[in-house]
Amino acid sequence: MKIATILFIIVFAGFKLSASTGSDTSKNGASKNKEDSLRAFNNFQQNQSYQLAETESHTYSIRLSTFNNLPDSMKFIGNKKLFAMTDNTESLKALLILSHADSLKLKQADSLRIVEAAHVDSVKKNIKSMGIEQLKQQLKANKYELLKGPLFTEISLRYLNYDTLSNKKQKLQYQNEAISYAMLALHQYSIYDDTLGLRLCFDNLTKAYYAQKKYTQAKWFILQSNNLSRLKNDVPNIIASLITLSAIKSDIGDYTLAMSDLNEALQLSITHHYPKIELEVLKNYAMLYNRVKNYPKEAMVLKRRDSLNDSIRKDERAKLMASMNAQALIQKRKLDSLQKKKVYTYNIRKSYKNGSAKKIASL
Repeated sequence: MKIATILFIIVFAGFKLSASTGSDTSKNGASKNKEDSLRAFNNFQQNQSYQLAETESHTYSIRLSTFNNLPDSMKFIGNKKLFAMTDNTESLKALLILSHADSLKLKQADSLRIVEAAHVDSVKKNIKSMGIEQLKQQLKANKYELLKGPLFTEISLRYLNYDTLSNKKQKLQYQNEAISYAMLALHQYSIYDDTLGLRLCFDNLTKAYYAQKKYTQAKWFILQSNNLSRLKNDVPNIIASLITLSAIKSDIGDYTLAMSDLNEALQLSITHHYPKIELEVLKNYAMLYNRVKNYPKEAMVLKRRDSLNDSIRKDERAKLMASMNAQALIQKRKLDSLQKKKVYTYNIRKSYKNGSAKKIASL
């Protein structure tokens, strides 16, 4: 019995040792496999001559080096121009590269948006000079979401040039078209939270509704413009919206509120040193005093405006003279420097000639 127990213990210990050895071997094997995989992946990444396999539906043959040299904005899995993703081994390797590359964190939508933004910037410069029909053709041919807002805005602005029209019916038609396109632009800008675009739309809608004497709508939109300008701390546009708001309130008979808006506009223009904007505020003060038949105040404001206008002109003349004097001084210094160089060169030549003459005489 004692011998049997000893044999059992020896056999059990042997099994345990075997299991332990197997486990260690398994761990070592897993570790080795991981290292081999990483090494294979690194070798694959370094293989600049690697070429994606052609498929029946794709004839692309793009080298890995081409892919690595692309900007990050163009490196995304959905870019079919670069990679033909099929179920074969080569495509899986390509996917492996994409999934492990730390620099490829931009999603396809973000990448496309970057490309669109670059295109929009170039097109924006051209559409400023286009007419209504050209803009509409550009809108039909446009494939970029980011360009819709600017195109709608430009078309709206063209229709807002109704002041030159004498036909009342045509003028009203232009105003309605301006409102329609401004609304379309407003929707586009709201998608991308473009506050500058939104403010331009609010201003355009205000102008059109104000011309149609739809004061409720005009007042609402100019208040939105004012709020956006305040959020951005855009003082010139805060003042501009206050002037417009004052004009609307004056037309509907809210003279006290209209005066309050002009008071704030005047204070802002003085505090932030915008003398030319201050002129516009004083002009609107005069119009308001005229409307309420306070002619002495109107005359006083006009006198202040004229005085400020003279002061601005004097400052501009002084700045112009200072600029001209500075340019003249620079030119004089250049001429003096050139003259000194000529004298220096002449002296060197003269010294050389004298030295040569003495050498000849000594001979």
